[in-house]
Amino acid sequence: MFVMKDESMSSQTIEIAAIFNHGIQVFETIEKFNHWASKPNMALEGKRPIDVINTSTDLKKVNALLTRIEEGVYT
Repeated sequence: MFVMKDESMSSQTIEIAAIFNHGIQVFETIEKFNHWASKPNMALEGKRPIDVINTSTDLKKVNALLTRIEEGVYT
Protein backbone atom coordinates (compact mmCIF):
# COMPACT_ATOMS: atom_id res chain seq x y z
CA MET A 1 0.00 0.00 0.00
CA PHE A 2 1.32 3.43 -0.99
CA VAL A 3 0.94 6.13 1.66
CA MET A 4 2.02 9.74 1.22
CA LYS A 5 3.83 10.99 4.27
CA ASP A 6 3.41 14.67 3.48
CA GLU A 7 -0.21 15.79 3.47
CA SER A 8 0.57 18.92 1.44
CA MET A 9 2.25 16.79 -1.22
CA SER A 10 -0.78 14.54 -1.34
CA SER A 11 -3.08 17.54 -1.71
CA GLN A 12 -0.93 19.00 -4.49
CA THR A 13 -0.93 15.67 -6.32
CA ILE A 14 -4.72 15.63 -6.22
CA GLU A 15 -4.85 19.22 -7.48
CA ILE A 16 -2.49 18.41 -10.36
CA ALA A 17 -4.61 15.39 -11.31
CA ALA A 18 -7.70 17.63 -11.29
CA ILE A 19 -5.94 20.14 -13.58
CA PHE A 20 -5.06 17.35 -16.02
CA ASN A 21 -8.64 16.05 -15.97
CA HIS A 22 -9.96 19.57 -16.55
CA GLY A 23 -7.47 20.10 -19.38
CA ILE A 24 -8.48 16.88 -21.09
CA GLN A 25 -12.15 17.90 -20.80
CA VAL A 26 -11.42 21.31 -22.32
CA PHE A 27 -9.14 20.10 -25.14
CA GLU A 28 -10.88 16.73 -25.64
CA THR A 29 -7.64 14.72 -25.90
CA ILE A 30 -4.52 14.33 -23.79
CA GLU A 31 -2.42 15.18 -26.84
CA LYS A 32 -4.14 18.54 -27.39
CA PHE A 33 -3.94 19.35 -23.69
CA ASN A 34 -0.24 18.45 -23.55
CA HIS A 35 0.39 20.64 -26.60
CA TRP A 36 -1.32 23.61 -24.90
CA ALA A 37 0.39 22.97 -21.56
CA SER A 38 3.83 22.89 -23.18
CA LYS A 39 3.52 26.24 -24.97
CA PRO A 40 4.35 29.64 -23.41
CA ASN A 41 1.21 31.45 -22.29
CA MET A 42 0.88 35.23 -22.13
CA ALA A 43 -1.52 34.98 -19.18
CA LEU A 44 1.28 33.25 -17.25
CA GLU A 45 3.86 35.90 -18.14
CA GLY A 46 5.19 33.82 -21.02
CA LYS A 47 5.65 30.70 -18.91
CA ARG A 48 4.39 27.28 -19.92
CA PRO A 49 1.44 25.96 -17.88
CA ILE A 50 3.33 22.71 -17.25
CA ASP A 51 6.15 24.71 -15.64
CA VAL A 52 4.00 26.67 -13.21
CA ILE A 53 2.08 23.97 -11.39
CA ASN A 54 4.42 23.92 -8.41
CA THR A 55 2.24 25.83 -5.97
CA SER A 56 -1.43 25.92 -5.13
CA THR A 57 -1.62 29.52 -6.36
CA ASP A 58 -0.16 28.60 -9.74
CA LEU A 59 -2.43 25.58 -10.02
CA LYS A 60 -5.38 27.89 -9.51
CA LYS A 61 -4.08 30.21 -12.27
CA VAL A 62 -3.82 27.32 -14.71
CA ASN A 63 -7.27 26.07 -13.73
CA ALA A 64 -8.69 29.57 -14.24
CA LEU A 65 -7.12 29.69 -17.70
CA LEU A 66 -8.70 26.37 -18.57
CA THR A 67 -12.07 27.64 -17.39
CA ARG A 68 -11.69 30.77 -19.51
CA ILE A 69 -10.88 28.67 -22.58
CA GLU A 70 -13.84 26.41 -21.79
CA GLU A 71 -16.09 29.49 -21.71
CA GLY A 72 -14.64 30.88 -24.95
CA VAL A 73 -12.49 33.63 -23.40
CA TYR A 74 -8.97 33.40 -24.82
CA THR A 75 -7.38 36.62 -23.58
